[in-house]
Amino acid sequence: MATATPLTSGARPEHRGLSFWMDRVIKELENVSSSPDADVVHDLRVAIRRCRSVAAVMKEVDPDLAWPAMRKVARKLFRELGALRDAQVMDEWVKKLAPDTDPVRTHLQTAFESSEPLLRENALHVAAKFDQKSWKRLERTLRHRSRPRTHGKSRRRMPGARTI
Repeated sequence: MATATPLTSGARPEHRGLSFWMDRVIKELENVSSSPDADVVHDLRVAIRRCRSVAAVMKEVDPDLAWPAMRKVARKLFRELGALRDAQVMDEWVKKLAPDTDPVRTHLQTAFESSEPLLRENALHVAAKFDQKSWKRLERTLRHRSRPRTHGKSRRRMPGARTI
């Protein structure tokens, strides 16, 4: 299961921007390819979702075509992983909520376990086809577009303007 490291008292969380999450997608993609268990699938989906969420917001204020392109590159992988993750989560919940002897549990568990290999195969197939080259190119492009612009001391003053 995914774990979170608690912060020490007074510590501030580290800011993780778009570049961090886009790089994380590539790393988690390698993990899914080697072992598509529930936690690894979840971690990859989280990384993709964070990237896609930033892109959805940024395309509202920045008309660059790279934002929708980034969302599109990850869309199919995100959906296939979602189908697999749903089956994995439902299987876990059935095991937690119903006793071993419950016939409904047995029926549901059999259904989830029989569908999971096909969902896993589909997810792995889409993961293998994921265009990492385009993803990395988009990361380089969007890295600069997602950084906040500072207007402090680097801003030029008009001649004769006073500072307040």
